[in-house]
Amino acid sequence: AIIQEAHEQLEENHKHMQASIEYASLIQGALIPDEQIFKNFFDDSFAIWQPKDIVGGDIYLMNEINEDELIIMLIDCTGHGVPGAFVTMLVKAIERQIMANIHKDKTISPAKILSIFNKSIKNLLKQETMDSVSNAGFDGGIIYYNKKEKIVKFSGAETALFYIDEN
Repeated sequence: AIIQEAHEQLEENHKHMQASIEYASLIQGALIPDEQIFKNFFDDSFAIWQPKDIVGGDIYLMNEINEDELIIMLIDCTGHGVPGAFVTMLVKAIERQIMANIHKDKTISPAKILSIFNKSIKNLLKQETMDSVSNAGFDGGIIYYNKKEKIVKFSGAETALFYIDEN
């Protein structure tokens, strides 16, 4: 009887946790850009976002600066599952702050954006000292694209850019 009660309690706890993580997945999925942004800039494109677990630490973000300029960010946060998903929420908050201030610069620099991300993550997770509890962070790449002037700028942190021209 005690074992049966413990088993039932364990099943109930598991169902509750699973439902909670599935709901978190809906929240995380809402951060993924609308496909229409791709269509506004590229004739032929696609994106795949499939977390390893129900939620995860990989995310891509896109921001239209104007009808000709676009920023794409591909971020691979430390960890999978819930820990990685938490870091993606920080990444989204930092991205919003960066984009709110993007027009202050005359030229847009993906390297500068990556640097701001790095400093912001370290600050938010209190990683400035050697006795920091967290080592969470990210790898990623940022692309600035100007379709009118045919300019592409890229900066990556442990992330490469592959360019294929004419097949």
